Amino acid sequence: MGKSFFVKSPETGACYCGRCGKRQLTDLYNMQKHAQICDPQFSGKDEVLVVEEGRSWGYLLESAPGVLALSICAPFLTRIRGFKDRFSGMEWIPVFVAEFAAGMKNSRILSNDTGYDMEVLLSLIRAGRIIPIRSVRDSEVIRQVFPCIDIYSLQMFAHIYKCKGFTADKPIKPGTES
Repeated sequence: MGKSFFVKSPETGACYCGRCGKRQLTDLYNMQKHAQICDPQFSGKDEVLVVEEGRSWGYLLESAPGVLALSICAPFLTRIRGFKDRFSGMEWIPVFVAEFAAGMKNSRILSNDTGYDMEVLLSLIRAGRIIPIRSVRDSEVIRQVFPCIDIYSLQMFAHIYKCKGFTADKPIKPGTES
């Protein structure tokens, strides 16, 4: 499932494509048609998301050897110089970054410009108020770093990580505490 983002600007009240920055009509049909033109990998069955500049957040999970990184990002429209209502694209600016390292129980928060702690942000993700930026499932990204763990969601991973800690190569027996 791919995603195409459209950003609603509070200044102009219009929606803009997150890829090319063109102004779009706010109905789903026109947004899907534009997404098919703008992104060749987008199909009509894929998801179109509308986020508000300055009010909406998205999250991104990334994997590195032995480390899982969670980033909460805010959409930022890149304006064409000299124009208030024309945009050249969108980028995601990280406002919260945390790392889950193998073999530790505490996550490291590298930056936090949100004013919330990780528990609140995870509950907002669970409630669907922070949307996933990538179309890859959370469990697939988690298993790239921790292959021996049978995890179904980011919230489940964060809870068990906090309680037990994980090692990247050795499975943890169910029901044991450390």
